[in-house]
Amino acid sequence: MKICTKNPYWHCQYVKKLLLVMKITGILVFIAIMQVNASSFAQRITLSQKNITLDEFFREVKKQTGYNISYSDKVIYDAKKVNVDFKAIPLDQAITTVLDNRYLAFEISGKDITILPSKSVFLDQIARNLKNMNVSGKVYNFQGEMLVGATISLKNGKKSTMTNQYGDFTLNDVDENGTLVISYLGYTTKEIQIKSKAYVGDIMLELSDSKLDEVQVIAYGKTTQRYNIGSVATVTAKDIQQQPVTNVLLALQGRVPGLVVTNSNGAPGAMVTTQIRGQNSLANSQNSNMSLATFNQPLYIIDGVPMSTQNNRVITPPGLASSSAASYWRNYTGLSPLNSINPNDIESISVLKDADATSIYGSQGSNGVILITTKRGQSGKTHFNVALNSGPTAATRTPQMMNTQQYIEMRQEALRNSGLTANPALDADVLLFDQTKYKNWMDEFYGGVGHHTDFHSSLSGGTSNTNYLVSGGYTHESYNFPGDFADNRLSLHSSFNHKTADNRFTLDFGTDYSYDANNSTGAPDLLSAFTLPPNYPDMVDASGNLVWSYKGVPLSNTQGYLKQISDAKIYNLNSHLMATYEIITGLRLGVSAGYSRQNVEGYSATPIISQNPASGMLGSALFNTNYSETLNLEPQLTFVKQLSKGVLNVVAGGTYRKNKLSNLDVSAFNYSNDALLGSIGSAGASYATNSSSIYKYIAAFGRINYVWDNKYIVNLTGNRNGSSNFGPDRRFGNFGSAGAGWIFSNESFAKALSPVLSFGKLSANYGTSGTDGVQPYMYQPNWGPSNVYGGYQGIPGYAPINPLNPIYAWATNKKLNFQLDLGFLQDRLVFSATSYKNKTDNQLVSYLQPIQTGFSSITANAPYTVENKGLEFSLTSKNFSRKDFQWATAFNISFNKNKLTKFDDLNNSPYADIYVVGQPVNIFMLIPYEGVDPNTGIFQYRKADGTLTNTPYNATGVNGRPGDRTVLMDLNPKFTGGLNNQFSYKGISLTLFFQFAKQKGESYLYSIYNNGGQIPGKPNTNLPVQFLDRWQKVGDNASIQRLISSEGNAIDRKTAVAARAFSYSTGAYTDASYIRLKTVSLSYNIPASMAKKVFLGSANIFVNAQNLLTITGYKVGDPETQNLYSIPAQRTIVAGVNLNF
Repeated sequence: MKICTKNPYWHCQYVKKLLLVMKITGILVFIAIMQVNASSFAQRITLSQKNITLDEFFREVKKQTGYNISYSDKVIYDAKKVNVDFKAIPLDQAITTVLDNRYLAFEISGKDITILPSKSVFLDQIARNLKNMNVSGKVYNFQGEMLVGATISLKNGKKSTMTNQYGDFTLNDVDENGTLVISYLGYTTKEIQIKSKAYVGDIMLELSDSKLDEVQVIAYGKTTQRYNIGSVATVTAKDIQQQPVTNVLLALQGRVPGLVVTNSNGAPGAMVTTQIRGQNSLANSQNSNMSLATFNQPLYIIDGVPMSTQNNRVITPPGLASSSAASYWRNYTGLSPLNSINPNDIESISVLKDADATSIYGSQGSNGVILITTKRGQSGKTHFNVALNSGPTAATRTPQMMNTQQYIEMRQEALRNSGLTANPALDADVLLFDQTKYKNWMDEFYGGVGHHTDFHSSLSGGTSNTNYLVSGGYTHESYNFPGDFADNRLSLHSSFNHKTADNRFTLDFGTDYSYDANNSTGAPDLLSAFTLPPNYPDMVDASGNLVWSYKGVPLSNTQGYLKQISDAKIYNLNSHLMATYEIITGLRLGVSAGYSRQNVEGYSATPIISQNPASGMLGSALFNTNYSETLNLEPQLTFVKQLSKGVLNVVAGGTYRKNKLSNLDVSAFNYSNDALLGSIGSAGASYATNSSSIYKYIAAFGRINYVWDNKYIVNLTGNRNGSSNFGPDRRFGNFGSAGAGWIFSNESFAKALSPVLSFGKLSANYGTSGTDGVQPYMYQPNWGPSNVYGGYQGIPGYAPINPLNPIYAWATNKKLNFQLDLGFLQDRLVFSATSYKNKTDNQLVSYLQPIQTGFSSITANAPYTVENKGLEFSLTSKNFSRKDFQWATAFNISFNKNKLTKFDDLNNSPYADIYVVGQPVNIFMLIPYEGVDPNTGIFQYRKADGTLTNTPYNATGVNGRPGDRTVLMDLNPKFTGGLNNQFSYKGISLTLFFQFAKQKGESYLYSIYNNGGQIPGKPNTNLPVQFLDRWQKVGDNASIQRLISSEGNAIDRKTAVAARAFSYSTGAYTDASYIRLKTVSLSYNIPASMAKKVFLGSANIFVNAQNLLTITGYKVGDPETQNLYSIPAQRTIVAGVNLNF
């Protein structure tokens, strides 16, 4: 037979020689096999066993015969298990039977047996080599962009490669009948049969709709849930834009397992706090624990640049959104810095929670990291987009107050209880005010309708190499208070991206600038104006003048509060530049530069017109200026290499960061004319205070990631960083993490489950991060001006602020994380379960000192350990998917337990009144409340000795302390979560999102009995209708004690003592759990044919609503803010249109 008739001569000669070698080899192998020692045939084997490996069989042969059997693991690696049932059969027959159909042969020489590949294996390999070929192709996406770094592997083989900078690939020496597997981050994996084609063509990958393939932005890179072994949650632009919120943090509520987002009140621009997996650090008071300092919150990074202020409050003069009164501490004074970011400009938000995700940030990532990625331009023709929505806002869950009849009866009863007769000077509300008049002050101050308007436009376009995006926005959100109070924001976002034709050089530049103006009244006391008597006289006369007296009795005029001013102007700039260059294939050098700046101009004033003329008070004003800026530089090297059957990804770099802060406050007094209030020089007197600080941070970081055969994942990170917050000898710290993952669904044993189990991954990681969360310069002795006793001859002196203290160092957070990810039914159902345990020790605290030292506290490391452990679960499901109708569900729930596990010598420390070992760090120590005594009508409490009393010893009763506050109340949420359902039918989409929390909190009674010592029943203070259930006579079983109008007699004084103890008792706390219909979004996509008729590319109309419904057992007020005297959560309903030209 002729085999070389059409081949070149040299090829024919090669094949002939090859066949000759094959024949000779076959003869030699045959002769070698026949040269066995005859004695081997005398050996016999007896063995009966099922499903054993060849290795186990050979060990049994050696045991029975004494023969040494030699073989390579590679030779028997793929051999299947065998079933044997031998009864005294010859050794050679037994081995031949076992090796049959396994392409294996054996040689016997003396007492040695060698297992070899059989002749047929050798011949098959030659045949396969003759059939192998080189295959090339190109990979691109649905937009025509070449996909650089896509992985191409041979199915069921060991060969793989990656696309180059042009999207091209070549895979050498592959079977001409093989199958290529092409994969890329965020895209659906595609299989292509080679079919003997040297060029398989241009291969287009489509975006994956699997939850597992959604791109997650992580530290210095991107990944997907499929290959990520860190705990990362992502919220996309689609989820954000369905919610009519001005602060993007509010769009995260209930959507991220382990993240608790708390809105301090419903005022526009108000402070919003966040906490990931519990509280890690200690504070000096219970209230401080609850208000979450900056170093207890996550690190915020926008496009690679840390925010200059982080989530620290924007310091502004007191106002409705930024009260500074002690009684309103839950309002978290100041405005939210995140309010300066336009949610419409955000592409995604990634929440990084565990060590694998955060350790690369070293000391900055101890409390988690929130990465905000803004939108980029897209290649293609130029698009102009316009979006507008507008609608009303209103306060939710406002309390119902007593009407006039109920109020007067309540006041008269309080007078009778105190044995008093109404006095016109003190009790005008029951003697002089109109007894038939009714004014609902709750409706007057909280019942108004605010307005929310948001306008956003953008221009984008470009080519596959260069694209751009420019957008601008305007947001207006007014208070539902009387007066022209509102938050107005202007924003500008730009992005420019470029890469050369060969993809070796890339440039990414972006800038965000915003101007946010928040104006309200400068009188936080207006928040309690709804407690005015319902028959209170009109506060403005027919001429529009303020009324300050009624029938000779002075009036407190809350309308005057409305004339007080509180303005804040916030200028925010965030800019980034990233340039990279591929030095050699796979090795890329990059430099990232970022700049963040925030300027705040605050102004508040108390005009003469806002005050009672009888007081003779002049005008006053406060001028406030704050400035913060951050410069961030990061050189980086990335290396990506196809290594064996896996992909190696290495990141190494460094960070230099410099942060400057400065503050100037000028208080001006004695203005004689309101027109001069804006001029400092026109004040009769003034004084100024200022402060400034510089913070520097340097770091070297690295990460090694290796994914082998799409089954096994290893991740190592490290960070060495230095902080100027520490003394020279304690300045540097080392942090890192190690993690591994196993995608067991890609193992051969899991293939049988593939119709049901489409994905399965186990992962774990452990690591450390730290914190340098202390004030700058506290390691060195600082002095400041002191004007105690007027100074010396009018000249202020200087006094020490803190002593020399160079020995404190980094606090350390050790994090352990286990995670299981499962996908069912081709990933239509994706389930994740996470277990974590975090321990923070070597705590950095402001350690309380005895007064004899001259300092109230010093910064120190304390051997206290705080532990957070918990469980997180998430589930996403595509419940129904047909051509016209789809239904998808997403659910998450998280449980966190916080505990102080170690505090040496706590009982003898100043913290014995605050903390208890084995309990959460934000527990409240409370007096046991035992209800109202039906005989006396006074609150009863149980003393530490078990007896009942009306006058408890209001002091800590644990840790060896003698007080009656013996009950420990844990205010951490037991669990939090969210449920989202999305429905779509043809062009109509409906989203329903519920947020829920199981927790305890302060009841409305806490607000009333903790309100500056004001005792219910006294003049000119209305109460909620729940006070109708009060004690009135002996034998009454009531929930509220007797009311009094004064404290002039013994029983009234006892009543007052019991009232003031109430806010420190368990009676002031209640179940504050709730389920809230957080978001409803209904939209309609206008058919393309109709849109084109009016020259539109696409059009969408929608209605979005926020805080529509709250299901809760919380009686009065909002279960989230838990403060009767703060603006409650706002219900917002907007209608809008989104047009694309």
